[in-house]
Amino acid sequence: MKPFHLSNEEIIFWVTVLTAWATIISLGYTALTFRLKSGIQIRGSYNLVTSSVSCKDGYIERITLENLKDKAVVIYEIYLRLASNCYLTLEMREADPLILKPFEVYTKEYDPVDFYGMSMKTLDLSLMFKAERINKIRIVLSTGEGLYHVKQSIRRRRAYELFFKNYFTAIAQPIRLTHEGRAYGGNAVYLLELVDSKGEEDCVPIYPEDYKVKKFRDFSLTRESLASRDSLEKYLQSKQEEGFLKCARLNVIDMQVRREMSYAEYNRNPIIVKPMSKLTDEIIGFAYMFTSNAKNSWRNRRTGSRINNKPMFYRRLKSDLQRLWRFR
Repeated sequence: MKPFHLSNEEIIFWVTVLTAWATIISLGYTALTFRLKSGIQIRGSYNLVTSSVSCKDGYIERITLENLKDKAVVIYEIYLRLASNCYLTLEMREADPLILKPFEVYTKEYDPVDFYGMSMKTLDLSLMFKAERINKIRIVLSTGEGLYHVKQSIRRRRAYELFFKNYFTAIAQPIRLTHEGRAYGGNAVYLLELVDSKGEEDCVPIYPEDYKVKKFRDFSLTRESLASRDSLEKYLQSKQEEGFLKCARLNVIDMQVRREMSYAEYNRNPIIVKPMSKLTDEIIGFAYMFTSNAKNSWRNRRTGSRINNKPMFYRRLKSDLQRLWRFR
């Protein structure tokens, strides 16, 4: 076998090719870096409340700005361009400008309004907040480089969208019963509120098996004391009188009663969610959606109502078939 050998012309050729590629890559990296460092590129979104019990006028509930550049942007004012002849002021920050750092996200929530005004005159902006005008509203920022119109919106992909594509998808939500902003879990049967002589409060969760452990330093709970709220309160009051529980005031909260009141509308018979493979989920989900849509369509025809969503049903059926074909 002859050893591998390159001629001088071949060596010069490959060195030239590698040098050209290195130059192209460096130029691309330089251009990308320059693009990230130059100009302003911000995308944003807002939440509009058209009606509420708080006020009769629509108002902006929340605004989110995302800096897409590798450079900070100084923002002095934030507006909403409702129309070519109307701008809504959201923030005036001339005394304390907002510095949006590279790739930073800024979110601000706003309270309801009493009314809108200009130069001591009242304005009615109800026509500006019509549903058909939502897509025409734009965020405008006052920056050191002038007014910047936010053209890109933040498109949020939510898991709930998967449910409308496949009814067999479960979107589980954690349900917690909180007390003073803290949750103690579904096994907590009582909450003991203690207030000392200085007025400081403390909350101690009581669980069904706490009589087996030493919950307090100077005494332990008994199984009989955990039978009910009244028995636990009497037991703790006796320990307080004996001096083993040092507090100025105590209160026992029955968490089971609170759960029954808070979760009265829930169906407490749980649905067992079993793991599925992607193929099984696609097939069963498609079959379930097909039968559900067919039942709804048949029910509408039976009642004699106008079936305006019939084309939508067939379009959804077609999209489901195409999705299964792509997965195959």
